[in-house]
Amino acid sequence: MSDLMLDVGLANELELAFRAARGSDGSEWAAGDVKCLTNPAILGCVLDLIQGRAEIVLKKAKETVVSLLTLVKTITTPAVAGKKTRDCFTNKKRYYYRDNNLDAWFPKEQPEQRESKFSINQLSQSATFKKVMGTFLGQSSNVETLVKLLKERNCCTTLPTIESFIERQEAGEDIGLRINGYANFFFVEDKNESVSVVYARLDGSRWRVDVRGLGRGSVWSADRRFFFCNYTGSL
Repeated sequence: MSDLMLDVGLANELELAFRAARGSDGSEWAAGDVKCLTNPAILGCVLDLIQGRAEIVLKKAKETVVSLLTLVKTITTPAVAGKKTRDCFTNKKRYYYRDNNLDAWFPKEQPEQRESKFSINQLSQSATFKKVMGTFLGQSSNVETLVKLLKERNCCTTLPTIESFIERQEAGEDIGLRINGYANFFFVEDKNESVSVVYARLDGSRWRVDVRGLGRGSVWSADRRFFFCNYTGSL
């Protein structure tokens, strides 16, 4: 140690090195950082690194990721027979409002839906239909592509199936419908070979049923629930 000398040339080299060096995050050396090197313990670690007795392991930055959708539950629904669209949601004792666009947007006949599995997901933060679809499908794309994927993956359901959910919930079975005034959203194929969103909301003792376009830019608040058909996970 006695022969260690920092002459002017070596000191200049060190200064240039400090000015050029950057941390993994692009940070530059500051006077306080250089002063830390006067700590013998730190200098000992640096010496171990230089002489091959140690290696640098960078800390991973911790990311706080808030998932847009939280899985509430998965359920199975038995096969549901088809019926005329105009006959869906017409029970006045159960429904106080039925959107007239249901008849205008959907085919006159609703098809039978075979036994299916559903994934029920709740919004953890505000989002549009497009963002919800993109999150669930694992793709960030335009509405047309997302519609294609929804149909290819059989994520859509039928109006009679939505009716059956409401009937089961009212019969005392907890199938995941929000019953506190918040909306429950379902994806249904419309007559334009696209997909529209039907939502049901319990207001008091009766239900309101509306339909909205999938590309609608409205932002829906957290705690609303989305029902995706043919969930591929295990029940």
